[in-house]
Amino acid sequence: MKIILSKWRKQYFFWILVLLISHSNVLAETDFKLPFSNGEKLTYRLRWGFINVGKCILHVEGPVVFNGEPAYKFDFELKTNKFADKLFKIRDHMTSYVDLTINKTIQSFFKQNEGRRSKDISVDFDWDNNTVQYSNYGEKREPLKMTKSYFDPLAIFFYLRKQQFNLSEDILLPITDGKKLIEVNVDVFKKEKVKTPAGTFNSYIIKPENKWLGGVYKKTKKPTLSIWFSDDQKKIPVKLKSKVLVGSFKAELISID
Repeated sequence: MKIILSKWRKQYFFWILVLLISHSNVLAETDFKLPFSNGEKLTYRLRWGFINVGKCILHVEGPVVFNGEPAYKFDFELKTNKFADKLFKIRDHMTSYVDLTINKTIQSFFKQNEGRRSKDISVDFDWDNNTVQYSNYGEKREPLKMTKSYFDPLAIFFYLRKQQFNLSEDILLPITDGKKLIEVNVDVFKKEKVKTPAGTFNSYIIKPENKWLGGVYKKTKKPTLSIWFSDDQKKIPVKLKSKVLVGSFKAELISID
């Protein structure tokens, strides 16, 4: 069970995320209209099969000033519940700062506490030199050279929510965790009405390709990963479902604040 929860967290951390902001009277406005609002908070319940194992909260703040420039701040928090804590306690928190048009990440931070293991990760995007550098507790890796705009795993959902969804068309997502650069194709698979604790939504189902995923996905013959986005201007991720060798995992929206 401990191994399963660890693998479950790695899958969900990469995909369960969201939020953003529209404009501020304090900072300069942008002409680009975003499908997010200041202070938006999305809460999800996390399940392994029919068992509740925790929750995920996503929150947006801003625009804010980060390193002297206006940015949007996104926070992602994942907690296992008391039942799962007895098996494998998880307390993860990620923060991402993104430019006002959601075209690139400025910097991201990830505090990871899982069982007895902890990490304090910072990923610095240097757009003057087009490099990105990963560090953990101050120990830095060699910077990677970028040839285009990249996003951290949290910010990529803001970028995705900007896109126009067209059935049977792929969207290319440039993602980096500071250790590698990847480009992921996601298929706008179909439209479907989906019921969640937060309500019923007309949705688009998005399916990212699995070939780049590691861990339990490599051990599964036919893994599946699907994300439901609301079919409206906000494009809220309302559900995520993954089926792999160790079982089925779900993240379902329970509240919008």
